[in-house]
Amino acid sequence: PLAVIQPDPASLAYVLHTSGSTGVPKAVAMTHRGLDRLIAWQVTDGPPGLRTLQFTAASFDVSFQEVLSTLATAGCLVVAPEEVRRNPDATLDAIRAHRIQRLFLPYVALQLLAVVAARRQLVPDSLEQVVTAGERLIVTPAIRSLFAAIPHCRLDNHYGPTEAHLVTSLTLTGPAADWPEMPAIGHPVTGVSCRVLDDRLQPAGPGQPGELYVGGPGLARGYLNDPGRTAERFVADPLAPGERLYRT
Repeated sequence: PLAVIQPDPASLAYVLHTSGSTGVPKAVAMTHRGLDRLIAWQVTDGPPGLRTLQFTAASFDVSFQEVLSTLATAGCLVVAPEEVRRNPDATLDAIRAHRIQRLFLPYVALQLLAVVAARRQLVPDSLEQVVTAGERLIVTPAIRSLFAAIPHCRLDNHYGPTEAHLVTSLTLTGPAADWPEMPAIGHPVTGVSCRVLDDRLQPAGPGQPGELYVGGPGLARGYLNDPGRTAERFVADPLAPGERLYRT
């Protein structure tokens, strides 16, 4: 029989570079503990075994969430070629042809898909769950119309920096006509703490300016070979000795 070797939770699972909004991309070093935390939550959030379109580029951390949570629940992963990913008409055709049940899409791709579905008057009625992340979600008239046509499909708004992966989630409920134009990012998911702190790392009072800090086992080690920047963004938790917070 084959032996199953479990990796050390603190060992490196992957390194991903951020988009470089500061001008220099940062190499985020994520551990197996952080990746396990993510997948453990995703497999319990929603029905298992869904046919999922593998849409996300491998350079984006959502690809781990998309691929591994599908395989971990015995779902079917339908791999989209580059020409399908880049063409919303082709994406819609693939969803319908392969009876896709779950999608992970950034807001822009979701908007383009909704516009194409309305223009062609085609309803992707096989969809049961759509997850959007990576950009601020805006519920446009096209997106509202799309989900009004598939009321059985849930829309989840996820937020999370590369340094911590998914940290909050909001499921939009009720008729799509009643959804807010700019939904919130939701509440912390299992294994994550989110606190708004002031410049002294003390809890900011209601209505006071502050910065979002994320804690829990999902945090990355830091930035690969960059201890200075790591120390700047990954700080000691003043309320939990020995724990760290990521300063978003």
